[in-house]
Amino acid sequence: MKAMHRTFDGPRRNGRASEFHPYLFHREPADVIEEAFSELLHHRSRPARAAGEDGEHAAVREQRWTLFAYDEAMQQVFSGDFDAFCAALDDPKRMDERLREARRRMVRGASKTRGASTAPERLWGTSHVHEHVHEHGDDHEHAPLDDDPVYDGAFRWACRTERWSRRLYFAQRTRDRDLFRVFLNAPLVPAKVAFAFFGSLDDDLAGCEVALIGYRQAGIFLGRTMDSLANCYGKRIGREQTVHELLDEGRELLADIESKLAEIESEIRHRGGRRKSP
Repeated sequence: MKAMHRTFDGPRRNGRASEFHPYLFHREPADVIEEAFSELLHHRSRPARAAGEDGEHAAVREQRWTLFAYDEAMQQVFSGDFDAFCAALDDPKRMDERLREARRRMVRGASKTRGASTAPERLWGTSHVHEHVHEHGDDHEHAPLDDDPVYDGAFRWACRTERWSRRLYFAQRTRDRDLFRVFLNAPLVPAKVAFAFFGSLDDDLAGCEVALIGYRQAGIFLGRTMDSLANCYGKRIGREQTVHELLDEGRELLADIESKLAEIESEIRHRGGRRKSP
């Protein structure tokens, strides 16, 4: 049976994600949440200085710090400067210039060091995913992302959670910090599960470490979403039954992610590696 194409609500855009975008990725048979990420990036590029947007600004900065703390490539590109990283996210041209220059530096360095040409690619999540798409080819048919139960659960939960928070925050203009935090973080859960899934396709220690980072971030974004959902429940935002269901499903998903983390940590110990922390 052919896998069903799944996407968040919104206009469909064909084609792969930008080669130099750090948090968009392409998978077969289709891009999963590129539309949701694009909308988030567009929304957060607006100045968040009005009194009603203080909560948005704090939530966006919190999200960005989590992405930056786990991304060695971005830390190198911006020399550890988180504020410069944030400024580049607000200005796509600036981000593109930074990433292109980083790629040029890696190419120059690889040409001077024998055997170093493949090492930098490990730092780039998008490169890692494309490496599997192009090198493994038909092997993906034996391990499709859509058949991964953790990803499937994360995707369905994130779709429902994102739509619920979007409707209340934007359509009904319920301007609450926790509600916006739910909207901002929920789509990143399946994105990071997918990142981890592709990392696990590598039968080596480096692949395990990529998967570990992905599932850790998925757990962070899920936990953050759950905290704010609980706050929304306490503030009686939205239908109580809906929020309660989202919380119950989120707890089940968190248990699945924690199980994956334990499995990968055990594999890393077995291979003699060491767990990485941001």
